[in-house]
Amino acid sequence: AWVEYLGAPFLTSFGEVNIRGKYADWQGGDLFLSLHTNAGGGQGTSSFIHSYAPSRGSKAFQTILHNQLVQDIRKTFNPHWRDRGKKKANFGELRNTRTMPAVLVEVAFHDHPQDALLLRNQRFRHLVGRSLYKGISKYLSGKKVVSPLPPVAFQARNSGPRQVTLSWKAQKDPLEPKSKAKGFIVYASSNGFGFDNGRIVYSNSYTFRDLVPGAVYYFRVSAFNQGGESLGSEVLSVRVTPPGKKAKILVVQGFDRMDRFSTYKKREYNTRNYVIYHGEALASSGFFYDSISNEALMDHPEILRQYRLLDWILGEESTKDETFSAKEQEILAGFLKKGGKFLVSGSEIGWDLDQKGSTEDKKFYRTYLKAKFVEDKSGTSKIRGKEGTLWKGLSLSLDDGTHGTYNVDYPDVILPMGGARAFLTYENLKVAGIGYQGRFRLVYLAFPFETVYPKQQRNLLMKRILFFLMGG
Repeated sequence: AWVEYLGAPFLTSFGEVNIRGKYADWQGGDLFLSLHTNAGGGQGTSSFIHSYAPSRGSKAFQTILHNQLVQDIRKTFNPHWRDRGKKKANFGELRNTRTMPAVLVEVAFHDHPQDALLLRNQRFRHLVGRSLYKGISKYLSGKKVVSPLPPVAFQARNSGPRQVTLSWKAQKDPLEPKSKAKGFIVYASSNGFGFDNGRIVYSNSYTFRDLVPGAVYYFRVSAFNQGGESLGSEVLSVRVTPPGKKAKILVVQGFDRMDRFSTYKKREYNTRNYVIYHGEALASSGFFYDSISNEALMDHPEILRQYRLLDWILGEESTKDETFSAKEQEILAGFLKKGGKFLVSGSEIGWDLDQKGSTEDKKFYRTYLKAKFVEDKSGTSKIRGKEGTLWKGLSLSLDDGTHGTYNVDYPDVILPMGGARAFLTYENLKVAGIGYQGRFRLVYLAFPFETVYPKQQRNLLMKRILFFLMGG
């Protein structure tokens, strides 16, 4: 019915599968690629062209696409990944595509446990998408250069009155050594979601000048070369300082996890823009801040001397990607020993460091995060401030994927240690957040701060955290 509404000169009685090829022909496409997952027993990747009358160019397109995909999976995920072959079949999609090369790809088996795990893995899906893009690009243009990977080690910092300097590094692609960045595109935004058209830069830094003091700006960077433009970096943010002011808070984007088993209905995927929610809350309390990726901070730990407080975003970062690496633990320990102030939030920190961690991990967790891990699932997404404390009256909920961020699957339950005190509890009275005031100051939330809603309560929570850490 929809294609008829669009004006297609054919009836939809062909059925949903058969009409796909006819619709592609009617639209005048250059290529037809149908992406499937397989079933019925087995593992691995196969591809198909029509069995007895493949459209012109289909065989060449299949060869390039199939070989690229299998090669990349073997190099990245499984050197023994099964190549089920370049095949032919009388599939309706292929039979009815006549004006362009047509290929159907069965990426993996959704009814095989190991294949199914990969199909739900964000990194695997990203690899498949990039591999298919490379195959298409090489077939259409013969290009041996593909677009680069996104920049890394990104930072956005106030560098003077009314100016902000961004810096980053190009990311090497081990699968495509020729996909080096020729330049970069720097994008800016006033809300972190809608960005401007960008500006082209041929170095690894860029400075914005004549910005509005007190305003919050958001930034991301992509790379480009002859093959095209990369995906964007994570989103970072700055509240611009006026003359005579310096940002004393550094927001660290440490949530890199991309292998979350994803259900798009519940937004269980990492959009890497959660600095938006932290920045909004900091600005609502009147504070100026810079932001940085954890990789950039590890490259330049000396910049910590410029800040009084770290707000470290860990989201659902867990054991595979490490909440805090050994180097990060060393740098943080040095910062805290000098009286630093630390806000850290994430739902898997205790699970990673205390439950699954090494002896050194457990020591860091108990000494500097002042906590003991209890269990990996709170049993509720409702959180309350403890009566008789600074936090009384807070009534918080954690996102289930329908409130703008992502579903918090397993918020940790913790207990305070070493002089720390509980100030937030889940609805069932299990501990959700602790604070410590001693040689250093600490607020540790066993859930991701950015997933708290409503916004007014999230901002109020930040206001009390900042009073606890910076004042009082």
